[in-house]
Amino acid sequence: MTYTHVVIVDDEVDHAVISRMVLAQVAPGLAVETFTDLVGLEVRLHAVPQGALVIVDRMLGLVESFDLVRALTRVRPDLSVVLVSAVLTPEDRGRALESGAVAAAEKPGDLEAWRAFFRGLLSGAGGGASAALGGVA
Repeated sequence: MTYTHVVIVDDEVDHAVISRMVLAQVAPGLAVETFTDLVGLEVRLHAVPQGALVIVDRMLGLVESFDLVRALTRVRPDLSVVLVSAVLTPEDRGRALESGAVAAAEKPGDLEAWRAFFRGLLSGAGGGASAALGGVA
């Protein structure tokens, strides 16, 4: 699938800004939104353009995002949701997929790894999300 719109959901503003900047390098002209304010988050997510890629941090505030992913994918099955975190256990990956995420991955550790991560997600090639995440989808 080729994405024309990406939404980054991360309450850590620096992470959201870095993601947006790297996406601008990888895919100039791609529409990218960052949602860093958790107030009204579900309403804003329900209004994103059809077929968008939504990248959600596993921890938003002090709450895990699995229920958010589940609720979003139930209401908006057209969205591709990827759950990311600094650390993901195999159980976390399984919970993400069970919640409706198309993939789950640990956040890359450097800018080149972020570029490769986003290129893989945006490639549109079959298994793009899986390839971007080192085969974890």
